[in-house]
Amino acid sequence: MKYISKFLFFIFWTFVISHCQALNYEYEKSFGILNFNEPYSDGEFKLPYGSVIDESNNKIYVTDCPTGVINIFDLDGNFLLKLPKNCEVNNSKKNCFDLPADVNFTVNNETIVVSDEKLNTLTVLRDNKIIKQSTDLTSIGVSYLLGVDYDSDKNHYAVVSSDNGKIFIIDKNFGVKKEFGTLGNREDQFYSAYYLKFFKSNLYIVDQGNKRIKIYDENFKLKKILGKKVTCGLREIYYSLKDILNNLSDRKLSKFLNIFSCYEESDHKLAFSNPHEIDIDNNGNIYIADTGNNRIKIYSADFKLKKIVTHKNIKMPKVVSASNDGKMLFVGTNDTIKYGIHKFQLK
Repeated sequence: MKYISKFLFFIFWTFVISHCQALNYEYEKSFGILNFNEPYSDGEFKLPYGSVIDESNNKIYVTDCPTGVINIFDLDGNFLLKLPKNCEVNNSKKNCFDLPADVNFTVNNETIVVSDEKLNTLTVLRDNKIIKQSTDLTSIGVSYLLGVDYDSDKNHYAVVSSDNGKIFIIDKNFGVKKEFGTLGNREDQFYSAYYLKFFKSNLYIVDQGNKRIKIYDENFKLKKILGKKVTCGLREIYYSLKDILNNLSDRKLSKFLNIFSCYEESDHKLAFSNPHEIDIDNNGNIYIADTGNNRIKIYSADFKLKKIVTHKNIKMPKVVSASNDGKMLFVGTNDTIKYGIHKFQLK
C-alpha cells in the first residue's frame, strides 16, 4: 500500500508539472518608475495596488494607493495620463481619491469604478471624468473598503469590507442589495479579504488572511475554495503571530482575534501566501498575484492549476491583469527593482 501511494503521488505531480509547463510567458518590458520619495512625476509609482486593462482602447489603469492617483499607460508601457487626487464634481473641487485601492469597468466597459480605502467611497468615471461618487459607505456598514467590481448582467457592484469580514452587493445608486460573511477562518468567513472579480455572475474573492480564493455562484452560495488547507501546528501559529506583529500599526485589533488561520503559507504549488489581486480572462482562466510566494498562479476555468509564472522581476507582486485572450500579462510590484509594472507575453 505504501508503494502504491508513492506511485500515485508521483503520477499526480508529474501531471501537475507537465500541465503547468504548457504555457510559456516571456518577459517583454517594464515601465512605471518606482519612486519612494516626494515629489512624484507623471507615471511614477510608490505602490501599484489595483489594475484593469481597457483592451479596446489600448490602455491599462493602475492605482497608486499611497500617492492617491491612477496612472494610465498604453499597453506598450507609454505613459498617457494621471487621474489626480483633486478633481471637479458639480463645479466644485474636492478630493476624489485619497487612497485609491481597486479599479474596474462597469456597464459595457464605458465607465470605470474606483474604490478608495480612506474616503470609503466609490467613484465612477467616464472618459476620465467623474460622473458619480458615493457618500462614505460607513453608513451602510462598509469598513476599510478595498476590492470592487461590477456585474453588468445583474447591474450591481460587489465590494470588500475588509475590517468586518463582509462582502456587500450594492446597486447602481449605492444602496445595499445583499451582504454576507463575517470575520474568521471558517468556510463561510473572511479574514482580511482584499480583491474580487465577477465572471459570468460568479464572484471570485481573495481571502488574503486565510490564504485562499473563494468562488461563489450567482446566488452567492459558496461553490469552490482554492488553497491548501493544513492542520494547525507551531509553524502556522508562528506565521499568524508574525502577521499580527507586522500589521498592528494599521489594522484594528479585532481582525486578529482569530490567529489560528490554517491555510498554509509555504511555497507549495497548491498554497497561497498573502494573495492580493485577481483577474479572469474571457475564457475563464484565473490569474492570482500570490504575493508572499513571488509568483503569479494561473488556474483554468474548471479550477485546475495551469501555470505558475515566476521571474526575477516578480517580487512581492500585488497587481495582475491579463488581456481578454490571456496572451498579455501585466504584473505590478514595489520591490527594490527600478520599475513597478512588468509586461509578459504568451509565446
